[in-house]
Amino acid sequence: MRSGRKRLTDHAERRRRIRFRVTLPIRIRTNDGELQGQTRNVSLLGASAVTERPASQAASATAEIDLPSGGPPIRIEGTIVRSIPLNLPGETKYEVGVFALKYQDRDETRLSQYLDQLQMAEYAAVRAGYKALQAKIRRRQARKRALLLARRRRQARRRARQRRRAAAARRRSRRHA
Repeated sequence: MRSGRKRLTDHAERRRRIRFRVTLPIRIRTNDGELQGQTRNVSLLGASAVTERPASQAASATAEIDLPSGGPPIRIEGTIVRSIPLNLPGETKYEVGVFALKYQDRDETRLSQYLDQLQMAEYAAVRAGYKALQAKIRRRQARKRALLLARRRRQARRRARQRRRAAAARRRSRRHA
């Protein structure tokens, strides 16, 4: 019998916003100091970043994310929800997750517009890939049909040759009989 509670490990249940894999410069300020790094993924609910140092979990934080379009950075007030070491060969890096509680001014709208652009570009790439795949399938099917038609023609010519040879053999046998 299942309870009505959601499991914490069921990621699909915890995700309320789409995460976008995007690498952007990020600065995270906490009471312990400032961390600099690159985002791994971003959503309207926060960001995951790779940094050189860990952050104190559950600490208040201010994250600034630089968008490629320029302009002032996106400023997010939030909480550190994850700070774990990454097992990268030869270097020590940390994954730091920031949960967004509040955005400055119009930053939430700017980030939303940027993420919408990413989503549209991703959809366009998927559509282009799908169309290319359909074209490849059509070419393969046309090639298959052409090969099948050529085989049928060869078989028809072979049968016609066999019939001509058989007819010629019958004529020869009648003449000699």
